[in-house]
Amino acid sequence: MAGLMSANSSRAASGLMNHAFDGGEFHSLVGNLSSADEAMWQTPLPGSLRTIGEIALHVGSSKVMYENYAFGSATLSWEDPAVEPWPPQEAPIVDAIRWLR
Repeated sequence: MAGLMSANSSRAASGLMNHAFDGGEFHSLVGNLSSADEAMWQTPLPGSLRTIGEIALHVGSSKVMYENYAFGSATLSWEDPAVEPWPPQEAPIVDAIRWLR
């Protein structure tokens, strides 16, 4: 019974995470990124040194690394092209959002 509860809890948590990541325009990361234009994507945020594009790339890179270490071969490094397909300041908006999904 404990294994079943654990599997159900894991599925529920996974569903909530997926929804927060790409579950609509208002409450999800991808939904909010989709409303950014090229100028917003490349301009550092007020009081920050990072752009929206750099933050999005960081989130996506972390997603790839965590998945690889939790469920995969645990062999990726931060320099791996699968983890960071573009230099942070060069992530193209449309391609980066597609990659995040």
